[in-house]
Amino acid sequence: MKAIIPCHDNTASEMRLDPFTKRPMIEFILKLCVKYRIEPLIITTKDKANLIGYCEEHGIETLIIEPTDEWVDAVLKSKHLWHTINFLMFPNTRFTPVDIINHMKKDMELGANSSIALHEVENNSKWYTVCDYSITNEPLKIYAGMAMGTMAFNNIEGEQLFNIIKTKSTDVRLFNSSFRYLTTFKDTTQTGKA
Repeated sequence: MKAIIPCHDNTASEMRLDPFTKRPMIEFILKLCVKYRIEPLIITTKDKANLIGYCEEHGIETLIIEPTDEWVDAVLKSKHLWHTINFLMFPNTRFTPVDIINHMKKDMELGANSSIALHEVENNSKWYTVCDYSITNEPLKIYAGMAMGTMAFNNIEGEQLFNIIKTKSTDVRLFNSSFRYLTTFKDTTQTGKA
């Protein structure tokens, strides 16, 4: 299994120090990879020398791409390195329970096309919201709901799913997907806090 970790934008927020651990923010996700035996793949750009050096020092596979504003573009550029089962993990996120990763792995091993860990949001306009077995990032109205925190996907479903998300023209219909529920979720790129 592989964890696809997009660090593709022009910020270096994944290397910012976590105020609690005093270690780079990305280490939360990397420790989950070690704990659950998932091989990490960091997708980044050549101008992120600190991150590249960190990955080299720790033996973490990297894919260097041209800068892009959209995480979905970065993820699709890595598809030639995907395994049969993959996880999409964002480097600046924190969530509980962490053992949800193990449950998602089991969902995938039992044949799900995807397994999505959801968290509650008050305003769905800034998130990929999941409702009625569909993912949308451009809601018609603003409301509280459930949003995607992290996800597991098989390589075939993942390519189709991310290509549809990339077009932003329609909701993405989910088939043979399982859903797990997070107790807490923080995205430090949206809150600035760990």
